[in-house]
Amino acid sequence: MRGHKKYILKLAVFLMLLALSLGAVNRLLLPKYYYNSDWPTTSTYLDFYNMEKKSVDVLFLGSSHCAAAFSPVELYREYGIRSYNLGCEQQNLLVSYYWLMEALRFQKPEYVFLDTFMLFPYHEDEALNTAGEATGKAMDIMKWSRVKLQAVYDICRLDPDQKLSAYVFPNERFHTRWKGLSEGDFTFGTMAGHETLMGFRPLDFHVDIQGYETFAKMPEEEPEYAEMVPVMKEYLDKIVKLCQERNI
Repeated sequence: MRGHKKYILKLAVFLMLLALSLGAVNRLLLPKYYYNSDWPTTSTYLDFYNMEKKSVDVLFLGSSHCAAAFSPVELYREYGIRSYNLGCEQQNLLVSYYWLMEALRFQKPEYVFLDTFMLFPYHEDEALNTAGEATGKAMDIMKWSRVKLQAVYDICRLDPDQKLSAYVFPNERFHTRWKGLSEGDFTFGTMAGHETLMGFRPLDFHVDIQGYETFAKMPEEEPEYAEMVPVMKEYLDKIVKLCQERNI
């Protein structure tokens, strides 16, 4: 009997060490997107988790049109509005829905602003209307909980190119990244702590040597119309329903 207990204890210790090792490897190999990259998704989401609970009254969700448009710092400075921008590059409405669900675990916003650009055809050859890499980039930093499990399940159900194991073990996707590891991979928490714009991403890389680009007036032509992507419309309805249920 004593021998069995010893064996079980050794097995438990081995499994625990294995889990810790895999966790460390996954975290190390996972690509980091800080403010020295075009779209600082890692900084955006890690800093959100650092926010004091129930300190955000307004949430912004959506694609780059959202991430590059709404500055919570300016909104607070000018109007005293406490907000956070959860937008990111190519954020489809499935990702918006699950990041809203995740946000509601920690915050109690009165308003949600949703960018609907991805409601219409963008990557028509992709199951979720956006690049698979963009979906992974938006979900990898989310903490594991019932929300993330459901999100990953839906992603894999709707997109046959996505695999559950690749989310549980990101090293499956990024195992060749060890050759290109940098200091930022080893200072994960410190680098993310440098985020100060609360999810906002000014598009400084669009500024040329002559200053900010401007939009030319569009020619007066007959407007074109597009049908909503069915799966995106489904998640738009889910977002609306969730907001109604939470009195948002």
